[in-house]
Amino acid sequence: MNLPGGTTSEANAHIAGSQHDSTVSFVKSYDGAGGHSHDVHYTGTVSATRDEIEGQWLIRQGWHRFTGRFLMIRPRGQTEQTETHIAETV
Repeated sequence: MNLPGGTTSEANAHIAGSQHDSTVSFVKSYDGAGGHSHDVHYTGTVSATRDEIEGQWLIRQGWHRFTGRFLMIRPRGQTEQTETHIAETV
């Protein structure tokens, strides 16, 4: 992965969040590995069929705010999980 500043690196992150009715919110926290240490805040809505979450993400760094939209789609046949531990190379 090419990262800002022209470096190539791995980054580790932890995710914690909650769901209330059809609203989900979670934070992906990068732990500093690979020189990246920041949080990405996500807020979204679960579809009626419970196979999609659509919403917005936010990164705050000092006075700067970076935002965008996201769409997560669960593949058919994949079961729900209440707690997941994922290691991902980004």
